[in-house]
Amino acid sequence: MNVTLQDAPVEAEKIEVTISEVSLHFVPKGSEAKAGDDDAAVGGEDPSKAGWRAVLKGEQTFDLLKLAGNPTALGSLQLGEGKVTQIRLHLSEATPPTITIGGETQPLEVSSSKVKIVGNFEIKPGSTTQIALDFDAAESVQEKGKGYQMRPTVKLAK
Repeated sequence: MNVTLQDAPVEAEKIEVTISEVSLHFVPKGSEAKAGDDDAAVGGEDPSKAGWRAVLKGEQTFDLLKLAGNPTALGSLQLGEGKVTQIRLHLSEATPPTITIGGETQPLEVSSSKVKIVGNFEIKPGSTTQIALDFDAAESVQEKGKGYQMRPTVKLAK
């Protein structure tokens, strides 16, 4: 399974976000395990067991505007047969997002540093499942007074 990040264009020179974690909730074939929001992501676990799996762990900074038409790999996982039911994306609280307009860089006030994407992706043996996430900068960033705020909007790309 491969996971990528991309974006659509917006009227700014740069919008930088630092992602601290991307994880997937995996349910093996024949299991009915549910994804808990507070469950910790685990890495290197048995690929046939239910639970959260970290695709990206550790901070990575992206300029969302450079992702338009240029998807960037977030990571890959080996999973057994089953399905991915949910994806979690965490923005870094230590490194807030910024926007650059007219050569001036300003911090973006963030409404929530966690984004949850619900899906149902079948994982079949012997094949690679592709999941593309579209971090929609145009929908995520709004003017607020004399500054800007971000309501992270991440969708499954088609």
